[in-house]
Amino acid sequence: MNLSDDQKLELANVDFAGIHQQHAAALGSFNTMLQIVLAIEALPWVVLGALYSRTGSQADPETLIFQHVMPFIFLLTFVVAVIGYMILVNNRLMVIYYARALNGYRAFFADRLPVGKFLPVTLSTPRRRESGGIMLLLAVALGIINALYLFLALYAWLSVFSAAILVVSVLALICVWYLYATR
Repeated sequence: MNLSDDQKLELANVDFAGIHQQHAAALGSFNTMLQIVLAIEALPWVVLGALYSRTGSQADPETLIFQHVMPFIFLLTFVVAVIGYMILVNNRLMVIYYARALNGYRAFFADRLPVGKFLPVTLSTPRRRESGGIMLLLAVALGIINALYLFLALYAWLSVFSAAILVVSVLALICVWYLYATR
C-alpha cells in the first residue's frame, strides 16, 4: 500500500495526537496518585487527633502514640504509602516514556521544521532518574516520613536499637528498588 505524502503526514499527525493524549493521561494519573499518597501519609495524624479528642485533652501524647491502635496505624500507613510511592514512580516513568515518544516524533520532523530550536527532539530527554527536581524531593520527604512511621510502629514493640536497624534496612531496600526501577 503506497501512501501519498499528505496521507503519511495525516497518519503521523493522528499518531502524534494519540501519544500526546496518552502523555496527558499519564500526567493526570501521576498527579492523582500523588494526592492519594499525601492523603495516606496524613492518616496517622487524623487518627491521633481523633484519639486525642476522644480521650480528652488530659491524655499524654506519648501514651496515645505507643498504646491503643496507633502502632498498627503507623505500620499500615507505612506499608500502604510505600506501595503508593512505588505506583507513583511507575506513573512518573510512564510520563517520561510518553514524553520521549513525543520527542521522537519531533525528531522525525526536526530536519524539515525548526521545532528543535524550542522543543526537545532527543529520545534521551527527559532522563529517567533526576538528580534534582520533584521526584528527588518526593523520595526524600516520603522516605523520612515513612521511616518515622515505621520507627514509631516498631518502637512500640521492640527496643530502640532493633527498631532503628529494621528501619534502616527497609529504607535501604526501598532505595535499591528505586535505583533498579529507574535505571
